Amino acid sequence: MSRRANNAHASPLLRNLPNALSMMRIVLAGAFPFLAPQWRLIVVIIAAVSDVADGFIARRYNVGSALGALLDAIADKAFVLSVLLTLVFVGPIEWWQLVLVLLRDFTVLIVATYAITVRDWSAFQRMTPGVLGKLTTAFVFAWFVVIILQWMMISQILFLAAALGSSLTALLYFGRFAQELHSRRSQV
Repeated sequence: MSRRANNAHASPLLRNLPNALSMMRIVLAGAFPFLAPQWRLIVVIIAAVSDVADGFIARRYNVGSALGALLDAIADKAFVLSVLLTLVFVGPIEWWQLVLVLLRDFTVLIVATYAITVRDWSAFQRMTPGVLGKLTTAFVFAWFVVIILQWMMISQILFLAAALGSSLTALLYFGRFAQELHSRRSQV
């Protein structure tokens, strides 16, 4: 059965499930700073599982959409920022660690700002996450888990992996963006 056929037969619940999971992560992002410490680990795990599940369902049943991709990106960024700010505030991580882990997100923000300014969403839509970006997200979520569990030796290794992945992904995204700008200028 083709993916298009899967989409035609997908129930409304299945078609909306990826977006509902992304919306749940947005709600969890808003709630995270106010959670009692004993609930933080379970919420990080729920958010990580929902991130994997929404992408899997959208791809497997071809029920993805532009809105869904945007919601997923917003949910991921909001949740990661919420957890990072909370962990900076309560002490297990430092501000400079937050900055390094968010380098790719800063790059995406620059590209989104550009796309809004020139009203050219195609530049932003070509900034799709690759394997390195997805791996970086996995490292970030794993880093959150070991920080909450206070496994500090492992957290240092995962932080380095997350920071390196974020830095490399930021360079890749910025490179794609620079190519997009160059091709846009050469067409004018």
